[in-house]
Amino acid sequence: MRRITTRAAALRRDERGGMIIFGLFVFLLLLLAGGMAVDFMRTETARGRLQATLDGAVLAAADLDQDKDPVEVVRDYVAKAGLDPFLIDVDVTEIAGQRIVTASAKSDVTMHFMKMVGIDFLPAPARSTASEAVSNLDVSLVLDMSGSMEGDKLDQLQAAAKNFVGIVYDTMGAEKILLNVVPYATQVAAPAGLLDMLGAFLREHSYSNCVSFSAADFTETSILEAAALPQGGHFDPFYTWGPLRYDDVTFVCNPDPSTEVLTLASTQREIEDYIDGLVAEGNTSIDVGMKWGAALIDPDLGSTLNEFANGPSAAGINPVALWGDRSTDKVIVLMTDGKNTTEYRLPATLGTWSDVYIDDARDEFWVRQTDDRDADDDNRYSNDTWFWVDGRVAGRNNFWRRDNRFPHGGGRIEDNVRRLTYEELFSRVSVYYNAYYHHYLQNFDRTELDTWYWDFLDMSLSTSAKNARLEAICTAAKNQGVQVFTVGFEVEDDEAIIMEDCASSRAHFFRVSGGGDLTTAFESIARQITELRLTE
Repeated sequence: MRRITTRAAALRRDERGGMIIFGLFVFLLLLLAGGMAVDFMRTETARGRLQATLDGAVLAAADLDQDKDPVEVVRDYVAKAGLDPFLIDVDVTEIAGQRIVTASAKSDVTMHFMKMVGIDFLPAPARSTASEAVSNLDVSLVLDMSGSMEGDKLDQLQAAAKNFVGIVYDTMGAEKILLNVVPYATQVAAPAGLLDMLGAFLREHSYSNCVSFSAADFTETSILEAAALPQGGHFDPFYTWGPLRYDDVTFVCNPDPSTEVLTLASTQREIEDYIDGLVAEGNTSIDVGMKWGAALIDPDLGSTLNEFANGPSAAGINPVALWGDRSTDKVIVLMTDGKNTTEYRLPATLGTWSDVYIDDARDEFWVRQTDDRDADDDNRYSNDTWFWVDGRVAGRNNFWRRDNRFPHGGGRIEDNVRRLTYEELFSRVSVYYNAYYHHYLQNFDRTELDTWYWDFLDMSLSTSAKNARLEAICTAAKNQGVQVFTVGFEVEDDEAIIMEDCASSRAHFFRVSGGGDLTTAFESIARQITELRLTE
């Protein structure tokens, strides 16, 4: 008995084996913690798989091009993933131009280790919402109508542009689109009524309707911020002989109404008919086209455009979205087949009155000699002071007359003719015709021709000056958040660089070499700007 008591006492004092018991408790705790981590990972894996499946399902169901019932699309996605038992609810909301799809699901994941603490399962919930909506669109289609586009190239451009318009209208609907078409050549013609509504516009004549922008005007998109908008001159700077006719000359500012910019068109058909009526002639002013393209989607001009298009009752209503409006995309599509060329301008110091007179009854031009003519015994006209140029047939019946010898019934010549303004003169004859017939032949002095032609056009803008203006307006538009797409149609390498620099990115520039490529480029742009966007 004593031995047993002694052993029991020794056992109480013996601490050997205590760590084993503690270690067993620690092991059980680590096993439980590790097991819980495994259970949590299994739960998160299940939730992640469920979430990914719902994300794909609602994206597909929210697609406005989706023909199937959105609810069935979600159910099919979930079923094919083998997760259909976990789908709880699918909700679809459709409003004009928008579809919102929400789906929720939950999977109860059985626990392996957490059962040890009384937890048999953990929920793995998932919820996903996708909304695809067609944004509003303010877009300017800026098209090169210079002489190099004449013929097949114009036909190809018209087909490509109409296809662009069709895609945009079919995808978005007319109520979400504000589309402008800006044809440009040496200048851009605007509707007379619109220009006259601009307080800064300085009208000098009614023959045509263009603006001579200053370099500063290209640093901003607005056209209303300009201190002054001088009217562009109406004249033919090229070597056109004979009296000008409305339909067979190349005026710097084309007077044909079919060449005016089109804005706030009411229907797709109106735009397509307008594109069909475009004509190609003149030089290339990409910078001026881009300036107008930007101005027409600038909200500063919006209420003026609306009043011009719809009358005084529309005053104060702005159909052009404000900058930063997240519901509207602003886009410019700028197309050219070449590079900026000379933009001809008349000297600012020209004044009003020319030194050419006209007999209105016979459409005959007269020039009066202001300096003494050299006496010439062999020239019986040496004392005559008026030179008569038959305005109907160039090169015929050109001769000198004395002041009092009007050839049609006698009398003083000055009593039977009327002095022309420069606007009137250049609506009838080209600058070169005027220089040759009204000045060179007046004194038979070659310097008169040089002065009145080459020096006369000395204020014209060069390619380099216009390239700088193009760069400025492209930058101004991009700074306002405008997506600028550019299309170079059979352009040279240096021209391609300029157009690529103007675009919002390299991916926004399309260099094409044929009609098929041109159509593809315009179609690609149309698809991009009408692409459905995930808003949530």
